[in-house]
Amino acid sequence: MTVADRNLPAKTMLATRVASGVLALAMALPAAAQVAEPVTGPAPPADAAADPAAGDGETADIVVTGSRIRGTAPVGSSVIAVTRADIQASGATTTADLLRQVPQIAAIGINAEGASGAAAPSNISRASAPNLRGIGPTATLTIVDGHRVPTQGTQGQLVDPSFLPPLAIERIEVVADGASAIYGSDAVAGVVNLIPRKTLRGAEVSFRVGAANSYWDYQAGAAVGGGWSSGHAVFAVDHLWNAALTGADRDFVSSDRRRFGGANGLTTNCAAPGTLTIGGTDYRVPAGSGTGLTLGGLSAGQNVCDSAKLAYLLPESERTSLFGYAEQRFGEGVKLFAQAFYSARNSEQFEPFTFNAVAIPATNPFRPTGIAAGTAVAFSGILQDRPFGRTTIETQTYQGIVGGEARIGRFRAQLSGSYGQGRDLTDRQQVNNFYLNQTLADTTPQTALNLFSGTGANNAATIGLVTSGRFTVTGESTLKTIEGTVDGPLFTLPGGDVRIAAGGEYREERLDGTFISSSPVNGQPVQSGSSNSRTVKAVYGELVVPVFGAANALPGLYRLELTGAVRYEKYSDFGSTTNPKFGANWSPVAGLTVRGSYGKSFRAPGLSENDALSSGAGIYQFPAPLANGTLVYAALLAGGNPGLKPETATTWSAGADLAPRGLPGLRVSGTYFNIDYRNQIVDGFGRLFLYLNNPARYSAFVGLAGTAAFQTLRQTFQNSGFTAAPALDFSNPALALVDARRTNVGVVQAEGIDLQASYALETARLGTFTLGANGTYFLTYKTGEAGGVLLESKNQLGFPVEFQLRGSLGWRQDGAAAFVNWNHVGAYRNINSTLVDRIGAYDTIDLDLSYTFAGEVGSFSRDLRIGVNVRNLFDRDPPYADLTNGYDPTYSSALGRIVAVNLSKRW
Repeated sequence: MTVADRNLPAKTMLATRVASGVLALAMALPAAAQVAEPVTGPAPPADAAADPAAGDGETADIVVTGSRIRGTAPVGSSVIAVTRADIQASGATTTADLLRQVPQIAAIGINAEGASGAAAPSNISRASAPNLRGIGPTATLTIVDGHRVPTQGTQGQLVDPSFLPPLAIERIEVVADGASAIYGSDAVAGVVNLIPRKTLRGAEVSFRVGAANSYWDYQAGAAVGGGWSSGHAVFAVDHLWNAALTGADRDFVSSDRRRFGGANGLTTNCAAPGTLTIGGTDYRVPAGSGTGLTLGGLSAGQNVCDSAKLAYLLPESERTSLFGYAEQRFGEGVKLFAQAFYSARNSEQFEPFTFNAVAIPATNPFRPTGIAAGTAVAFSGILQDRPFGRTTIETQTYQGIVGGEARIGRFRAQLSGSYGQGRDLTDRQQVNNFYLNQTLADTTPQTALNLFSGTGANNAATIGLVTSGRFTVTGESTLKTIEGTVDGPLFTLPGGDVRIAAGGEYREERLDGTFISSSPVNGQPVQSGSSNSRTVKAVYGELVVPVFGAANALPGLYRLELTGAVRYEKYSDFGSTTNPKFGANWSPVAGLTVRGSYGKSFRAPGLSENDALSSGAGIYQFPAPLANGTLVYAALLAGGNPGLKPETATTWSAGADLAPRGLPGLRVSGTYFNIDYRNQIVDGFGRLFLYLNNPARYSAFVGLAGTAAFQTLRQTFQNSGFTAAPALDFSNPALALVDARRTNVGVVQAEGIDLQASYALETARLGTFTLGANGTYFLTYKTGEAGGVLLESKNQLGFPVEFQLRGSLGWRQDGAAAFVNWNHVGAYRNINSTLVDRIGAYDTIDLDLSYTFAGEVGSFSRDLRIGVNVRNLFDRDPPYADLTNGYDPTYSSALGRIVAVNLSKRW
């Protein structure tokens, strides 16, 4: 907010901002081929339209996301589409990168580089997950060709869309509107549908290599397909690798934010040679062997380090993905199909073995002399003899679907079944506290641990014991489904066919988790686990009634369509729910459609959320900064909650689509959306700073030393059944206790406007020019606790920004194409800092150039495509943020300018 804004009345200021948003859209520079835009009716896949073996009429009768009825776009809701041409032109290496181009998806929600949203702390496997409207990744349903896929993450709470590589995708459709009546639980904010390539005649190979400062990646893939008289098949393989990126590779990444007015986040727990605290006074450990130290020889002060420089912004990773589809027809009306995918990702990074205020007993032979008996001595620093431990991440997901389809008169019936799993493992080397305490208390210099040594003086076996700690978390999600549906025309009205879809679904969901850590009693690995499952039975129906159409149009009633859908679901663990949705499309004249929708949505708690031994259950300890930059020592009690209730939501929207016949290249669309989300399940890990900086409001969840809430939570911790290692010192005046277990407290009320515009101008000699934009403007985004006051949260860290836009200007002629894309994220507040409470706007420019050779039939150059993609053309650094690493990876990236060359060839 500017100074001038503060002097405007609220309504005037709102009108000014809306007008500014519209003006920004009008002046934006996007291209229709590069900007996702609303789909007003189904279109055939490009490959299917070109392949005579594509099948019996499917090119003109496909299913569009948001409706179960073939050949019918969702009534009342708009579909945002990313086409095959968009995918190829983007140069994106992952599907998550593609979805970043859709402003309605709030910065992917959680991503490999990190994020500040509520779900981010549970993302220890470095996954990415879409987050429509900023409601949360768990409120967005990601599906493949209309089918559910197994969840991923160690807690089974997300779907990382990158398991399906861009090479295997025909298009992506996004419905940013409640869709539980169509698809069931989890589609509270909407659905992301990845539609794979099912037909390809010939073969296609692609190779990409990209580079940035201190970073590079490459991608290689191939797809092959063909058809025969009664069927077709396609297979694709993709391999992606990226180098690691650390904080040391970027100047702007630092724990010391004083250069822009932020906090001094330099710390002692990773410094070498470290800091001793003796009787409440800090002393610098001198460099050297760490032997013969005396109190009189120590200088007062601290050895500090910049922990952000040691952090991995991105780990080194590689991913291999496979996809296949086959279809066989029998006669004119029956076909069988099979579809499968497999994806595996492996990552590696190194994290320091750090010590924070570790007590040095008097028996340790390397403890400095000259210290009065009974005086406490504590060490903070890094293990110099083996500074870093290895962390590995392994994820894999796969699914197979088989099914059949038959025509019954004018109806089609489909029956399918699927089986799939998602498995995530994070294995981290860490300090073994049992052996740490043993070796520190050892009186023999040859085997005792010397934390002050930087010369390798420690016994190798001693170091091996101290670094033998393990932190291993595994989550395995299993999904089994059986689904049947029938759709087709019931009867014909003057306005057209009344069409219906009806079906049922049965699915089994299972989550198995294991947690391995070193025992504080004997230092040996101890394994605990949990296993939860449920069954879900559902029936649904959908009806579309064309009241007016081409055959009976009247003045002011060129077209009128009404729709209704309802879905009933019965859960083995949460009872039953019925969710309806209604919609209408009204066209007073050709080229203008006014639409609206209303619906109810539902989400059952995840299998990890309602399990007290899951959701990362245990007690965690670490220093945490307050908004003023001071540190407290936070102890968090984490885990699920068996008493959780389902989440519910009411959503409605209204909008208009304009495509004037007098200006055929122009399309403009606007949508008002309204979401009332109740009983939202929140993870206290993601609300840590909110709790710590508002202890009075959140006294049920956080207690600072000396308060009544502290004493209550102390009992909660002691009765939890979990053991803290090291043991909690409840007399520590800096200790803050936080109950971070899952709970139903969240309420979200959001409303805003989506605006899309595109224009294509074809010229006889200069080619085709395209212009367009896609933006989201939040009018309000209020959050609160159940029964509490709702507070405005838009433009605050961890919540959606008020205005986000993507636009581009494009040109095509013959085989040449060029696009310039503008990405804009508005400024927002950092509520976790009282020093610098603003994070500036972030604007980047992308450039995509390509040339596809025509060539003679049979020549190598024919259908050879060369592309150059530049992300962040002007190498814009992320705006400063008074956060751990000095920037917010939710809406920006530390990668900087990436220049990539793409080669692809079709035969």
